[in-house]
Parts: sequence; structure tokens; C-alpha cells
Amino acid sequence: MRIIISAGSSGGHIYPALSLIKIIKQLNPQVEFLYVGRKDSLEEKEVKSYDIPFFAIKSYGFDRKNKLKNLRLIGLFLKNYFTLRKKIKQYQPDVVLGFGGHVTIPVIFVASKLKIKTYIHEQNKIIGKANLFLSKYVDAILLSFPETLKIPKKVKTIYTGNPVMENALKIEKFSKTELGLTKNKKLILIMLGSLGAQNVHQYLMANLTKLTRNNYQIVYVTGPRHFDEKAANNMPNDIIVLSYFKDLVRLMKEADLIVSRAGATTLAELIALRKPALLIPSPFVPDNHQEYNANYLIDKNAAVLLPEKDLENLISKIEKLIMDTDLIKQMQTNLGKIKIDNSGQLIYNVLKQG
Repeated sequence: MRIIISAGSSGGHIYPALSLIKIIKQLNPQVEFLYVGRKDSLEEKEVKSYDIPFFAIKSYGFDRKNKLKNLRLIGLFLKNYFTLRKKIKQYQPDVVLGFGGHVTIPVIFVASKLKIKTYIHEQNKIIGKANLFLSKYVDAILLSFPETLKIPKKVKTIYTGNPVMENALKIEKFSKTELGLTKNKKLILIMLGSLGAQNVHQYLMANLTKLTRNNYQIVYVTGPRHFDEKAANNMPNDIIVLSYFKDLVRLMKEADLIVSRAGATTLAELIALRKPALLIPSPFVPDNHQEYNANYLIDKNAAVLLPEKDLENLISKIEKLIMDTDLIKQMQTNLGKIKIDNSGQLIYNVLKQG
């Protein structure tokens, strides 16, 4: 079986795609993959580290500020159309699957015109613009959340969950002692994504030491953009500030409470690991999709919400939540009710059936 995978623009698209490839390779090592993405991009770097064939095309998204620049998209689309038509006919895939981002648009469009089975996976609670455009050209949309918003009524949908859910369950657990932490104290993990979040970061660095730490300790992963080594070194022993942590899911497994944004990948991992969370959705993302994501868990009493405009309440909110063992247990129970353990297997079954 041959599968073309395409995803780009952000880790929220790319990592579910890579998780699925990893899972399918474990299920059936005979399956062959070709990944289509942008040249010199995050996806190219990550895919090559997985030793997966990569085919690069030029791609960029719609520019809301420079409308004249968007005229170039027509010429670029035509160029990609003929380049991809030749490549796809040469590769002869059984199925093509896109995970979102503008790079997927010509890939899915060309495959559909060649009468190849095509699918897209939507990670967020509200469908992204690229996937919305492609919805009319695919056999079905695979959903991370049931009842995903703004999907056209006539489009077939299949609720599969997000492949990072299944991948997260298989990753080895981290030990607190690897960071010099105490085993018998609770751990609060604060993580704001690879680039961090400036407003939240500034508040945390000014106020982290105000937390009363009796039976818990804190790890704050800032993202490289906001890391300050001098400030990190001046923290008390039970507060550790890091710029980056490889295989962050390992650390999530050991945490008793997680404070984070509400990106699709993070939420999928929280659900899979049944980790109670205080969510601070980013107000700076397209279509406000992080708020929609967060509200899915909030409505099920599976997480606690703190809008960024209410940052002054963050420290008190963290302290109150980590001490509320009944609420923590309730969130864990509710997360367990919506967890999918075999998302990758479900998607592979869809692809096999065609």
C-alpha cells in the first residue's frame, strides 16, 4: 500500500501526520509513504529525521495585508498542479491524506482530479480554511472532535480522534529525579508552546515565586524565544525554568496539573493522558480556534479555563486548582470518557478500506 501524506505550516498539522506514519509503520511495515511539504520548512526537517521520502513544493498562504501578492498564488497553484500531477501519477498512491496547511491544497486537489481516494484530517474544533476549501474534493473528513464546527452538511465525516493521542500513550514516562525534583511532591507543568506567549510569560516570570509551594514543585517550559538564563538560575530550587524539553509528552505524563495553551495537539495529548489542565487559549490564532478547542473540554468539565485577559488571576487559579483533589479527580474521570486509545488504527482502517 502506498500513501501520500501532506501537512505543513505548523506543528499542529505536522506532528499528527508524523504520529500516524509511525503508528501505521508499526501496524504494517510494508506500507510506503511519500510526504509532500514545503522546501526548507519545519516539516522537511522533521520528516527527514524519520527517514521518510520527502517531495518539496513552493507554497505560502493568503496574505490579508498585501492583496497584490495574492495574485501570485494563481501562478503558483498552476505550477504546483502540473508538478504534482506528474509526481502523483509516477508514485501511484492508493490514497492521499492531508492534515491541513496551505501546502495541502494543491496536493489534495490534484489527487482528487486523478480519481485517487482523498481524505483530510481536521485537528481543531472548528475547521481550518485550507480544509474547508478542500472539503468538496475529498471522500471524507477525519475529525479530532465530534461535531466539528463549520463543516458543510453534505460532506462525509468520520470521528477518529487525533493520532497524537495514541502516540502519547506509547511514549516512555519521565522521572522527576532526572531534573532533580522530589518524587513525593506534586508537579505543576507550565508549557506555552515552542514559541511561548509573551504576555503570559512576562506575568509568570514576575509572579511565579509568589506561589506557596508546600507539597508541589513547578517546571515552566518557556519556549526558546522567551528564555532568560539569568532569571531561570535565580528561581527557588522547587521552580525549574527551561527553554525547551525534548519529548515533552514524557514530562506531561509525570505532571499532576498542566497549564497550557489550547492547541489541538496539546489537547489531544491531555485527553489521551487524562491530565487535568488550566487552559489559556491564545487570542492570536486564526478563527479563534484555540478557544473553541478549550471550550470542548470546559463544557465536559474536563479542564478549567482562564482567558488571557484575566491573567492577574493566574497564580491564585493555579494554587487553588492543585489543592482541589476532588476537582482534579473529576477532570480525570471526564477526560477518560472522551479518550480514544486507537486513533491511528482507526485512521489506518479508513485508508485501507478506501
